[in-house]
Amino acid sequence: IINSSWWGQCDSIYTAWLLLTFYACLRGRANLAWGFWGVALAFKLQAIFLLPFLLFWTISRRERWTAPLYAAWWFLLLSIAPLLEGAGISSLWAAYISQADVANLGLSFNAPTIYTWLPASAGYQHLGVIQKVGQAVTALAVLIYLWPARRRRHDNKHTLLVYAALSVFLVTFLM
Repeated sequence: IINSSWWGQCDSIYTAWLLLTFYACLRGRANLAWGFWGVALAFKLQAIFLLPFLLFWTISRRERWTAPLYAAWWFLLLSIAPLLEGAGISSLWAAYISQADVANLGLSFNAPTIYTWLPASAGYQHLGVIQKVGQAVTALAVLIYLWPARRRRHDNKHTLLVYAALSVFLVTFLM
């Protein structure tokens, strides 16, 4: 209640689409899963928390490489309404770009991330370097996360749930 009233956000919208993404994965529907994820991304950038899982699932099932295009298609389709209302193309990406700008946001906002271990006295003059190191560590962690997907197909519902939870934890903790 406080999150939606204070920040003007409704996290249940993009979360519902992420749950539909996971449900489509459980049902083996790759195009639908990627489409649902694209809708979630259109609502909020935090949909990337589930992206490593979706990649893991797609790789382990040897799905067609065209499946992720459904995410882009739905994202672009949902961008039409703001364009028709007069929004500029650059304003469609402004929220995503501003959320990725660590220099203006700080490192963690006291969230339980790897950055809370950095001393506050380190200052923000090195944010660019810290951001690049964080991105590199995250990329390496995601590659390690994706490694088991190349060997076999993962269809066990419990395994998929663990990998989905690990994806959300991994991205939020490292990014």
